[in-house]
Amino acid sequence: MLLNDLFSALKRKAVGYKEKTTSKAMRKNPIGGTETKVTEDEKYYPPDFDAIKYILVMKFGKDFDPKKYMYEYMDKKNEPEEWANATPIGADDDKED
Repeated sequence: MLLNDLFSALKRKAVGYKEKTTSKAMRKNPIGGTETKVTEDEKYYPPDFDAIKYILVMKFGKDFDPKKYMYEYMDKKNEPEEWANATPIGADDDKED
């Protein structure tokens, strides 16, 4: 349950949302009473780019990771090298008797 709440809050932050706030202001009027003024404001929170990146990396993996090219380079670096015109050591055509 907590995990679902956290993920929905993260998704809400990534997409952006509007929130209504209500504030009350009280002041004295000339007669001696008080006047209450209630204001409702709507605040817009824009989408958060870091939350978007986090969701994309966690749900879709390497495709959206900013270090994608570094991971590909490291994988390529771990593969053995292949030389096009080189003969392997010990595979000489001239055999000496």
